[in-house]
Amino acid sequence: MHLAKSLAVFMATLWMVLPSQAQENNQPPAGYTALFNGRDLDGWYGMNADPRKLAAMSAADRAAKHARDLEDVRQHWTVENGELVNDGHGVYLTTDKDYGDIELWIDYRTVPKADSGIYLRATPQVQIWDYTEAGGKWNIGADKGSGGLWNNNPGTPGKDPLVLADKPFGQWNRMRIVQVGARTSVWLNDKQVVDHAIMGNYWDRQQPLFRTGPVQLQTHGGEIRWRNLFIREISSDEANRILSRYHEDGFETIFNGRDFTGWEGPTNNYEAAQGVLMCKPGKGGTIYTTQEYGDFVARLEFKLPPGGNNGLAIRYPGKGDTAYGGMTELQVLDTEHRRYRTIDPRQAHGSAYGMVAAQRGYLRPTGDWNFQEVTVQGSTIRVELNGNVILDADLSTVSEFMGDRPHPGKDLAKGHFGFAGHSDPVQFRNVRIKSLDRERVARLEKAVLGSTRNVHRCGLLYLAGQPGKDDVEKLKEAGIDLVLDLRTPGEIDWDEPAVVQNAGIAYQRLPFRAPDTLTDEVFNAARQTLRAARDKNESVLVHCGSANRVGAVWLAYRVLDEGVAWSEALAEAKQVGLRTPGYVERAEAYIRHAQE
Repeated sequence: MHLAKSLAVFMATLWMVLPSQAQENNQPPAGYTALFNGRDLDGWYGMNADPRKLAAMSAADRAAKHARDLEDVRQHWTVENGELVNDGHGVYLTTDKDYGDIELWIDYRTVPKADSGIYLRATPQVQIWDYTEAGGKWNIGADKGSGGLWNNNPGTPGKDPLVLADKPFGQWNRMRIVQVGARTSVWLNDKQVVDHAIMGNYWDRQQPLFRTGPVQLQTHGGEIRWRNLFIREISSDEANRILSRYHEDGFETIFNGRDFTGWEGPTNNYEAAQGVLMCKPGKGGTIYTTQEYGDFVARLEFKLPPGGNNGLAIRYPGKGDTAYGGMTELQVLDTEHRRYRTIDPRQAHGSAYGMVAAQRGYLRPTGDWNFQEVTVQGSTIRVELNGNVILDADLSTVSEFMGDRPHPGKDLAKGHFGFAGHSDPVQFRNVRIKSLDRERVARLEKAVLGSTRNVHRCGLLYLAGQPGKDDVEKLKEAGIDLVLDLRTPGEIDWDEPAVVQNAGIAYQRLPFRAPDTLTDEVFNAARQTLRAARDKNESVLVHCGSANRVGAVWLAYRVLDEGVAWSEALAEAKQVGLRTPGYVERAEAYIRHAQE
């Protein structure tokens, strides 16, 4: 690798490996601010309330509540030997300052049966709790450990930590959190437990996470001590880099930064120089890629001038108004400018123009670069702005249109990607697309793994009955990275975990033996494992004795994570080996609940 490229890779990953350094004695490292000074509660107050209700109070009522909460803090929070101590009761300690995109370091030490957490933007929470069986909360996920986004919806990424990383009671734990928009990553004791997951808005599940808010230390049920609380605010440029580098495999640059090679339409109305594409003032029209796309993910950065207006042409047919003749025009608009005070909500930034309104309030200040990701699959379209999902819609279900003007192109299955200029010098850069056309859901097919019974393959995923001890070498030859075993200990007479791991293959057990033991937690864990493997392009063998149990978890994953229709997924699951009606009923109930 050339030196320049090596340096670039080093700098790109540096932020991920620094946190274990220079974090002691409540003295922040360079670039960080100490939230706790080691002496007193300066910079903190108390709060345990829905922030929306707090904001709705009169100034007098809010001041009275603030005074009551401060008195509560004095009763339950103390400072001892440079440690912030809570007795397990009282309101949550809350920073005076609100924060947006941050990197946060925190050390904590707790006791058996304690339960705590870290609220980000006044929203629960990065979970901290007793991970032992004696703690009494294994039934709600405590056995998986701390660090997860526990208030996320069941089955969603981040709710359960990726690994158990807690230290024994009496030892200090070190947590690091990076949050950009709602995208949240957590490391506990140098092990990553949450990977770039969306943190849900506990207060309103239909809204994205608040744009800003305080950091809060939650506690209920046992003493917890804190020290070395350091925070660093992440700039918009750094935030854009973090967002753009996550899972960037497969993305292709479609604007070369110099000219309009690969583009068609009125390119004379645009400028291309120094990596930036810009609509000329007073000009416009839709320029579009020569290549057509069906399903795809687009990533780009844009910068709006005051009152700026442009749009992303989605599945544009190459002529006409993309908002109506194409699948849609996604608005690129300085929505909060006074010029647009009276617009229809379906005209706001990120909206599918005239059809579905996007959530507002997540643009960076005018003049800053924003990062946006657009995912188009079938009739669905999802827009993520600066790490916040502001639109997630199925256009096939839209029947009411702005001005009662129909959108005949909304059901197009394929078209060009482009920019729809409206006379304003809106700028774009780092424009990339990942085609999903070649990544459509893999088909199920028969396969062979030595003498293993009932083997099927779907892409990199193998589904099978019990492999024999002598088959493990065949698993390795097939490139399998992980064995996910659904059998309970003692169902076979050889040490499968040891043999598999000695062969250099990772091993995970999610045991259940009957429908009543196929819990939501098992479904959630299985789906999380399969999603993680899919995202990393890793090969997994899921097995039980005959593939009956495999078919049940595969059914839930196939419907919820790969978008396969129930009837088709059920037929596949039966082909895999699903035959017990109770498993079908459990899968159906779980899927129905997850889709509510």
